[in-house]
Amino acid sequence: MLRSAVIWLVALCLFVEPGAGRAQSGNLLLDLPYLAQTDPQAALARIEEELAALEASGAPDARLAFDLYRMAADLLVQTGRQADAADTLMALGQFAQAQRALLQADPAEHFAAAADLYRALGDWPAARAALEARLAEDRDGARPAEVIADDLRQLSDVAQQMADPAAADSYRAAAAAALAPVDSATRGTADGYRAVDVYYGTDRARSGRSGPDGFYGAGRGTLELGIATVTIPDVHVPGLVEKPSIWRLEFRADPARHVVLQSVTPLEADAFYTHLHGAVEQSQRKEAFVFIHGYNVSFDKAARRAAQIAYDMSFAGVPILYSWPSADSTVGYMADA
Repeated sequence: MLRSAVIWLVALCLFVEPGAGRAQSGNLLLDLPYLAQTDPQAALARIEEELAALEASGAPDARLAFDLYRMAADLLVQTGRQADAADTLMALGQFAQAQRALLQADPAEHFAAAADLYRALGDWPAARAALEARLAEDRDGARPAEVIADDLRQLSDVAQQMADPAAADSYRAAAAAALAPVDSATRGTADGYRAVDVYYGTDRARSGRSGPDGFYGAGRGTLELGIATVTIPDVHVPGLVEKPSIWRLEFRADPARHVVLQSVTPLEADAFYTHLHGAVEQSQRKEAFVFIHGYNVSFDKAARRAAQIAYDMSFAGVPILYSWPSADSTVGYMADA
């Protein structure tokens, strides 16, 4: 049933309207995260029931549908249905593209997860399509050169598996070009943004994704330390975390106009504290502040908010973020509690 429901999800890309939706069940928010942990098959059945009800409602709640499908994808992997999970993730990426302003979800991370599954299944044409979709998102979103190069290297590997050496060579050359030094005259403040390093500690588990957005998920892991680099545009308005808006005809993140998480770099404890000590000593006030987010917040959003606060305060010290395992999801809200 979920495979046919994915077709409905893609159809939602065209017909859903912002704000449309039915009232969300309190029992659903309370029961589903617990059921997913204790009985994945029953959770999938419950999700199918909820999706059928959404489809029949005539005014589907896009955010709830998206969150249900995202949970379904994880459960499909857990129950050994990798092909269905990959198809669901591809549809989620397309849905996130079509409803960018409403969902505020990164399509690239869903395309990347789909590509990983397709590669594990040996479905090379599907893996290539997913990676191409991710590459387009990363390029349009002004992601760092290292991310673009990683996309291209993965495409080169897939092309080799497809016995297409010409394409493999082309992708490999493009990856090298993406990492080529850029004339310094075109860098720096002329780009229209400034970088803020946020030192972080988190006990979120890594998602397995290589890009900065979605690097850490909502699950609990061991404590990790590192540095998240966020860029703030010169045209930034204090108090805002600027992001693309469909109403302003903005469909991609632009560092010169939006607050963008550029990189996430995990560090060993000794290296982290060495960097942190050096940053505090070099700062004007030799101080730090710690930001801890609330419920229903992803690591990505928390990092951008911490950087924005430090920037707006003209804080002459070091911003530090602690990010606890919280799901940026409607159905995960009760699990946060």
